[in-house]
Amino acid sequence: MIAGGVEQLLLDAMLAQLHAPGLLRAGGRARTASTQIIAAVRTLTRLAWVGETLRAVLNDVAVVAPAW
Repeated sequence: MIAGGVEQLLLDAMLAQLHAPGLLRAGGRARTASTQIIAAVRTLTRLAWVGETLRAVLNDVAVVAPAW
């Protein structure tokens, strides 16, 4: 992608998709305080652990009770 120079097209398409529902506004201020960033990463990490736990449990259930 980068060698072909299409990264700018991809970025533009992503920004357009974020701008359409109002998730991104032109000229807005970005929050870059480390406290908010760390909290957001912590939340995403917890969600990832929940997803992995659910996946593992469903795999175990599939082995123990395949008909269920």
